[in-house]
Amino acid sequence: MILLFLAVILTALSCTNGTRNNPFDTGGTNALFPARIIPEGFHVNINDSLIVFAALNTDGTAVRYLWAISGDDFSDTTASGSRKVAFADSGMHLISVIAVAGGDIASYPATCSIHVTLDPPVVVHQADTTISSTATPPFMINVVASDVNTQGSIIRYYWDAGADGWDDSSGSAVITLSTPTGGTVPVRWAARDDDGLFSFDTFTLHFNRPPSNPGIKAPSIRNWRFFSIDSGFGTLAVKLFSMDPDGPADTPSYHLLTGPDTVSLLQAASCGSGTVCCIGRVFPSRLLWYRLVVKDPFGDSAVTIGHLFAPEAPLPPAAGMVLIRAADSAFQMGSATGAPDERPVHPVRLTCDFWMDGTEVTQREYTALMAATYSAFMPPAWKNSYGKGDLFPAYYVNWYDAVLYCNARTKTMFDVDTVYRYTSIQGTPGNDCILENLTIHTDRAGFRLPTEAEWEYACRAGSATDYSWGDTVSADHAWYIDNSGSITHPAGQKLPNGFALFDMSGNVWEWCNDLFTDYREEALSAPLNVTADLVHRIFRGGSWSSTQDLLRCAERNHYIPDYTGNNVGFRVVLPLIDPINK
Repeated sequence: MILLFLAVILTALSCTNGTRNNPFDTGGTNALFPARIIPEGFHVNINDSLIVFAALNTDGTAVRYLWAISGDDFSDTTASGSRKVAFADSGMHLISVIAVAGGDIASYPATCSIHVTLDPPVVVHQADTTISSTATPPFMINVVASDVNTQGSIIRYYWDAGADGWDDSSGSAVITLSTPTGGTVPVRWAARDDDGLFSFDTFTLHFNRPPSNPGIKAPSIRNWRFFSIDSGFGTLAVKLFSMDPDGPADTPSYHLLTGPDTVSLLQAASCGSGTVCCIGRVFPSRLLWYRLVVKDPFGDSAVTIGHLFAPEAPLPPAAGMVLIRAADSAFQMGSATGAPDERPVHPVRLTCDFWMDGTEVTQREYTALMAATYSAFMPPAWKNSYGKGDLFPAYYVNWYDAVLYCNARTKTMFDVDTVYRYTSIQGTPGNDCILENLTIHTDRAGFRLPTEAEWEYACRAGSATDYSWGDTVSADHAWYIDNSGSITHPAGQKLPNGFALFDMSGNVWEWCNDLFTDYREEALSAPLNVTADLVHRIFRGGSWSSTQDLLRCAERNHYIPDYTGNNVGFRVVLPLIDPINK
């Protein structure tokens, strides 16, 4: 035991006051004032030592001191006025002292109390620890404990790994374990101090086990995330799987490389922690090799190399359309930093897949189909100053004429109007007409304008940035005021977005199905605003005359449906709804 000598110099009051009345000197000639003890009271831990001092209240000199410790008689004698004490029992202890002068003249006893406490060690909780299966044993874990007693110390550590009894003890604060079979191992440990007191702690060791049996479920035609008829390839969504003996808490991450053979596995697919991975530029009905690595959160992994057959191509409703798998797909619609009508950002879930025109409807497509369907059709007065030609986008088309075009395309496939019903046409088709008593039946199969939610979902193509390609404008992706020369341009000359759609930003604005209204915060499913007391129809995407901020995915614009402009056109969608309700 290391003794701590406390030399306390202070002015203290007497523990016991007395009078100048010495029974050994009744005449009072050599009387001493009663002694006092410094300190008068003290708090000390068990077995810790301290030094107390006896002081005289007179100028007389004591020749010895008689001490009584914890109720003993005054049989303990010291020549000096100091006494070292330590207590093996907790509780309140008394120390008394009598000062004796020459001729055995003694003072009255002075008494002081000492409060002795029995404090166990303090242990620092050891956090649960996960150990990778790739780590090299033995595994050493350092624990921390301390003795609050000033002169005490931790002399032993005890371990119980696996709840099978206290199986180890050591003077070191390091636990050493070899590799078990894996899984979770409960650990108890205790620290004992020199007073025989224990403190306990528990934690868990998780010896991680690697995942196993990674693979890819064979895809079907439904796995095409989108598909471009013109390019002949699309994005294939595949279902990944693996097993982990440690259960679902070990959420895996997947890393996939694909290629035409085992050597050319160069194309990386975005997977992350999801079990659905999208592989880009996949050609239908071809062999596709892959290397799949699955990792758990602790770095343990499993690898497999295999191949799959891409499914056959989906049947297109028309050339130039792109298949977009949107059924049960959710995205955040709007922008927190854009215009007020783009807020609040709100979750939207779409309910059906749809085909979408890969480009804006061209002047050739619009003129040919409308003239073949409506005998009174009069094409817009295309102006050379804004771009004229078969491959230029149709513009000077109001919302009603765009709807008539959708009906015309539906009739070529189903021989009947399905989505848009009306009682009469006011004016001339193609020449700013108006459809009277119009009703919209989005639950029926047929070509139609995209809803605003469908349009933004298709424009974003899985991105969450301002533009589908990033957060800054790109002249490689869009015709706008800085590079258009103040005219339209033939469709499809700029780079497509991630869904192989061209000119979703710039060239001409595109009409949508919806009437304009403010956004709401609640989640929406397949939203379409058709509120009767509203007038303006939505158009999206910006145009050749737009500044760069109007090209953003979340940008909204709206006007009366019979409006025509040299920068407003459209594209159409065909929802995959079955059966067709005629």
